[in-house]
Amino acid sequence: MVSNSAGSRSKRFNRRYPVRFGIEQTRIFGFSVNLSSGGLAVTARRAFKPPAKLILKMTTPEGELQLLGEVRWCKRAINSRAKTIDFQMGIMVL
Repeated sequence: MVSNSAGSRSKRFNRRYPVRFGIEQTRIFGFSVNLSSGGLAVTARRAFKPPAKLILKMTTPEGELQLLGEVRWCKRAINSRAKTIDFQMGIMVL
């Protein structure tokens, strides 16, 4: 995600919205974890390594947003509810 000039991170807002993403087509489905002024964190069963450039389509109560982003970090995350291994990615909006 993006830092401001003072060195601290941008404020995050925990929001769970459906997100479709991919390199050329938005075929992978996931959910946003949090949003900030510079990007978002996404959880999904598949992921991309940095510095992949992605097309994202996020559905919010206000409508669908199409974004272009760059993966800044990626890590495995255990989904205890579904008993699966998912991934989380930090994506900077370009």
